[in-house]
Amino acid sequence: MSGRWLPSAGRTDLLGKEMMLTLTRQQYHTLRRVLDTLPGQVRVYPTHGASSFCLSTGSDSARSTTIAQERLVNPAAVAKDEDEFIQRQMAGYSEYPTYYRYMGPTNKEGPTVLGALSTPPPFSPQEVQERMQGGMPLVDGRRSDEWREGHIPGALHIHVGDLAQRMHELPKQPPIMTICRSGHRAQIAASMIVATGREVIAVRDGMGVAEARMAFQHWHGWVRRASGAAGSYASASIVCSR
Repeated sequence: MSGRWLPSAGRTDLLGKEMMLTLTRQQYHTLRRVLDTLPGQVRVYPTHGASSFCLSTGSDSARSTTIAQERLVNPAAVAKDEDEFIQRQMAGYSEYPTYYRYMGPTNKEGPTVLGALSTPPPFSPQEVQERMQGGMPLVDGRRSDEWREGHIPGALHIHVGDLAQRMHELPKQPPIMTICRSGHRAQIAASMIVATGREVIAVRDGMGVAEARMAFQHWHGWVRRASGAAGSYASASIVCSR
C-alpha cells in the first residue's frame, strides 16, 4: 500500500496530469483488492508523514491501523463506486513543488554527490526572534490552509512549490530563515535559496497547528512556551546552511 497515510491514499498526479486518471483507477482497484482479501487483523503502516507533498486527502497522526479499521474509513472503502473514489481523490489534491517533475529523471540518473556536510550550531527561539526584529526575513513554506491556521507575525508566506518563481522577492542580504510544519519543506526551501548564493537558516523541526495558532496570537508567549516543549520550535533548534 505504497504512498499511504492513515486513513487516506497517496496522490496520483505527481507523474503528470496525463497519467492521473489512469493511476487513480488503478489505485482504487488495488486498494479494493487489499481491503477485500487481507485478514482484518493485518496491520497497516503509513509510508509518509503528515504534511507530505504526496498527501491526497486529510490524514491523522496515527502510527498504524489495521485492515479492519481501514475498511471503515479508507476512501476506497467508503466510496460507493470507482467514479466517486476518483472524484474525491482528485478534489483533495493541493499544490506541490514544481521540482517534482525532475525527481523521476534524477532518481534514474543519480543525484550529485555532495560529500560530508558540517553540523552547524543551533539557534534558540529568542535568537531567531531577535534576528527577525533586526530585519532578517523568515519564509514560511507551508500550504495556504496551514498558513491560515496561524503563523508567526512578520513571516513571509511563500509555498515551497512557488519559491523558485518568487525567489526575486527575497533579499540578497541579510541571511534568510525558513520554517514549515515539520521541517522537511523548510530544508527544501533552504537548499533552493542557498543555491542562489544567499545564506539561509532552516528550522530543523517545524511548527504544528497548535503552535502556529499560539504564534499568531502571542509570538512572545509562544516562544517561551515552546522553549520547553518536545518537538517544538525551541527543542528542534535551528540549523544554519551556507
